Amino acid sequence: MKPSARSITLALLLAFVGSGWIPLANAEDVVAVLSSESPAYREALAGFEEGFGRSVPTFTLSKNELHLPNSTKVVVAFGGKAATYPYPDGTTLVYCLTPMFWVGPEQHAGRRIRISVATRLDALLPKLKEIQPGLKRLAVFVVMRSAINDEYHRELIRVARAIGIEARIEYLSQADDLPDRLRSLAGKIDAIWMPPDPLLVTPTAFAVAKEFARSNNTPLYVPVDSLVDKGATASFVSSFRESGRTTGRIAAKVVAGTLGNVEAVYPDRYELTINLTAAAQSGLTIPPDIVKKAERVVP
Repeated sequence: MKPSARSITLALLLAFVGSGWIPLANAEDVVAVLSSESPAYREALAGFEEGFGRSVPTFTLSKNELHLPNSTKVVVAFGGKAATYPYPDGTTLVYCLTPMFWVGPEQHAGRRIRISVATRLDALLPKLKEIQPGLKRLAVFVVMRSAINDEYHRELIRVARAIGIEARIEYLSQADDLPDRLRSLAGKIDAIWMPPDPLLVTPTAFAVAKEFARSNNTPLYVPVDSLVDKGATASFVSSFRESGRTTGRIAAKVVAGTLGNVEAVYPDRYELTINLTAAAQSGLTIPPDIVKKAERVVP
């Protein structure tokens, strides 16, 4: 998945470093492993170094044969290929940028901590309601299913109901089923949200959803801001850099022994991107105060 071409304004955090919050550790206690040299992974790695407070030995699976130092205690993985590599059982695995995918004990017997790609529901759904005050019926299309993902969808229904939204989870056997399912929902929904499901968010499926949005006055909300540039209504997501920054803070807590019993973490900060033309084409006028607060507005 290609990252947005825009430059991301960075806030200098590292206050934790200045206060001595991150403990000194051997240079090779923590290593980073990238699935490839994708700009998304490199951007997340830069964010990781900000959140962690220093650089660490880094390997790229597509170009290096992986030989971890014997002292390695924490592996920070970027992307699915890196997350599922067979690391020593005694290491702690902190992994990010794996949409809708969890590493199980069959893939890594040691401790596993996932940095979620999805936006926290109690942040996402109220934001959609701010963008679209008349939102009452939200369709969410899903292809990739698992027990954990199904639990996320049940929570989505619960959080949506609490703020007056009926969330319809539309399970598809494959992305090719999307056109027919959309046609069956014409006039029955107020908006579409495409979650970060790699089996669903494909160029073809996005094109179908975008055309439906334009033809049926149904705003389309997406899980990556680059799709807003291509015609979706809006996104409310963490940047790759922010995902990496959160990963760095969690890795620092693992090293310090202060993380506690945590298996999954959401990033702390999300950015709103709005496409005004796409919104108008889908029959939506976004409140001016929301437009002013957006991190980025596409005319």
